[in-house]
This record gives sequence, C-alpha cells and structure tokens, in this order.
Amino acid sequence: MHSLQKTLDNFSKIEQISNSFKGNLEEIKDELDQQLDSINLNSAEIQSNFDYIEGINKRVDKLEEKIDELTFLIKENLNYPKVEVKHESLDLTSEEKDVFFSLYVTTEPLTYEELSTRTNKPTYLIEDLITSMKIKNIPIIKKTFAGKVLVILKEDFRELQAKHNIVKLNNNFLTNFI
Repeated sequence: MHSLQKTLDNFSKIEQISNSFKGNLEEIKDELDQQLDSINLNSAEIQSNFDYIEGINKRVDKLEEKIDELTFLIKENLNYPKVEVKHESLDLTSEEKDVFFSLYVTTEPLTYEELSTRTNKPTYLIEDLITSMKIKNIPIIKKTFAGKVLVILKEDFRELQAKHNIVKLNNNFLTNFI
C-alpha cells in the first residue's frame, strides 16, 4: 500500500508539474502572440512610411523634370545669339506693333492666348504676327513648355528698342495703346 501511495504521490507531482508546464506554455504563447501583434503593427507602419516616401519620390521626380525643362529654357535663352547693333528701323504693321508692344512691356514669357487677350486679337492671328516679326528679324524667343508655346522678346533687343526706338513706336501709337 505504501508503494501505491508513493505512486499516487508521484502522479500527483507529475500532474502538478504538467499543469505548471501548461501554464508556462500558455504564458509563453500569450507573450509570443503579443510580439506577433506588435510586429504586425510595426509592419503596417513601415509599409505606410514606405508608401509615403514613394509618393514623395514621385513628386521629386516631377520636380526634377520641371527643373530640367527650366534649365533647358534658361540655357537656350543665354545661348541665343546677341542682336547685332544696327540702328536701322524695322517696319512693322500696326497689328505687329500691338503684339510687339505687349512683348516689349513684359519681361515674362507669354502664351499666344495671353497675347490674344492683351491685344484683343484672335490667337491664330497672334501666331501669324509672331512668325512675321521673326521673319523681319525681331528676336523673339519661342519655346514650348508644359504643352504651351511661350514667346518673349530677347532682352538685348528690348534694350536697343529703349535706346534707339528701332520699331518706331511713336506717341500716337502709345496713346492709342494705353
């Protein structure tokens, strides 16, 4: 009987150890589940940050493209040949003078539509007048940017016009324009 009692005591101890072991395993499982949840949250945050950085990279790429276009325009403008200093007058029609004056009074590139609005002339006529003035050696820089044609009067010619009135803008014209 004594040995039966010993065996029962041993089973009881084994059962206690088994229960303790199961409890420890449950605690470890709970801790591992918490770690897994934390990893999943961190993964979601990392993915969110990655997506945000990707969006920023796309914007930076677009900005780089725009900077490249602007750099090209600036280089083209700087490399444009200097206007020879000839103090001969250039004969322009009154319509050409209207467009020329709109270009002369601004230092910013204008679209055909903006010139059309400023001169109250249709856009197709503005295009023809710009071409005609270029043929008459008026140094107009014409570039395409973001799908729009931009035109601007070459700066050194603007200075010549101011000093020598090469296009012969008279007071009557200026009064009518204003």
